[in-house]
Amino acid sequence: MMEIDAINSGLIAITKAIYRIDKSRLSYGLLGGLYDYGADWDNDVFMMHPACGCESTACPWCAECHCTDDFDCPSCSPSHRWPEKGALPAREPFELSSEWGRAPNFWHKPSGMRVWWHKSIGRGMEVRSADGAGLNDVFAECLASLKQDGKKS
Repeated sequence: MMEIDAINSGLIAITKAIYRIDKSRLSYGLLGGLYDYGADWDNDVFMMHPACGCESTACPWCAECHCTDDFDCPSCSPSHRWPEKGALPAREPFELSSEWGRAPNFWHKPSGMRVWWHKSIGRGMEVRSADGAGLNDVFAECLASLKQDGKKS
C-alpha cells in the first residue's frame, strides 16, 4: 500500500507542477479536487494524460486490445498502435491484460514505468513498475524536466 501512496503523491506533485506552468493543461474535475485528475503533458522524460471516456476505438486512452494468441480483436491492427503514447504491444506478457493496446495515463519513458487510472489518480489504479528505477528517482526526474520545460515557456 505504501508504494501506491507514493505513486499517488508523485503523480499529484507532477500535476501541481504542470498547473504552475500552464493551468490549461489540467483536467478539472468536481469530486477529486483540482489536481486529482492529472494533466495533459508530454516531453522527453514522461507523458501524462487524464482519463478519457470517449470510448472511441481511435482514442489511445480508450481503445482496449482483447487479442489472444488465436484471435486478433477488431480494435487492433497487426502492428503495435500508439507506441509513442506508451501503449503496450498486444500480447506482451503482462498481468493487466485489460491494458494491452491502451495508452497509460502516466508513462516515465526512461524506466518504462506506466500507470493507468480510472477517472482520478489513485482510483482503480494499475501500475507497471519501473525497471530498476526507484519511485523517488522517477518522480524527481519528471519534476526536473518540468522545471526545464517551464523555462522554455
